Amino acid sequence: MSLLRYLQRHAEPEAGLLDDFPPQRYRQVLCLPAHDENDAFLASLQTAAASATGKTLLILVINRPDNRPPCDNDTRLYSCIAGWPASWRHQHLALHHLPALDVLLVDRFSSQPIIASQGVGLARKIAADIACALWQQGNILCPAFFSSDADVIFPADYFSATLPDNSSAACLAFRHQPGEDTAINRATQLYEQSLHAYVNGLKRAGSTYAWHSIGSCLLINFDSYIKVRGFPRRAAAEDFYLLNKLQKIRPVQSLDRPLLLIHARSSQRVPFGTGPAVQKWLQDPATAG
Repeated sequence: MSLLRYLQRHAEPEAGLLDDFPPQRYRQVLCLPAHDENDAFLASLQTAAASATGKTLLILVINRPDNRPPCDNDTRLYSCIAGWPASWRHQHLALHHLPALDVLLVDRFSSQPIIASQGVGLARKIAADIACALWQQGNILCPAFFSSDADVIFPADYFSATLPDNSSAACLAFRHQPGEDTAINRATQLYEQSLHAYVNGLKRAGSTYAWHSIGSCLLINFDSYIKVRGFPRRAAAEDFYLLNKLQKIRPVQSLDRPLLLIHARSSQRVPFGTGPAVQKWLQDPATAG
């Protein structure tokens, strides 16, 4: 499938709002959904952007499901970004300039919430489809885009990651960063161990699918992304299903560096995954297995 055909037939509407986007060129782009998050991730991200070669664009989709009311964290994060100078606006999109990177801010929390059943998958797809459109226009130079989350502490060498030749995507290394709550730390440690045990089991079995499917840790080739028609619109496991489709085109690789730190915490933002697993363990440790 060609890029133009994907954008015309399968991309989200936001990808069609960029015709008059400024002629700025970015070496790399990061796609990041955020719901009920604070702005703590911006400090490490700006450090990583300042250390990177070339200019960086963050596509930030602040979103909420349509079955939940607006929350203060979404409003505060939006206001934090919107307080910086802007050079372009179109409907619910705006380009803001922070000290070390530009932020294309997408408002899908105030008047246009995300359909609950499509959840974070749709939020990721909006960001990635915008990145595809900007790549097609020549605004983005790197042939792959980063995908992550707002609970990540980005290392200074984050944007040094590159895709191995003939790869569709790569999963970056990760480790959960302990917090102040010892019970949450323990539950998160057990869950992380289970993730590694699962992947190690696949490796021993000789599987070509032996990698972590974690949306916080992805680097995805644009051409491959287009061929599988992008992130599935799902409230969870969108990363798992996307990577499974990508593996059928070209291999998905695992990288040892850079190492991302993910905050240890419980969460109910998605139906299943790290946050809900930690919450379940806190409620009943016997489920830790």
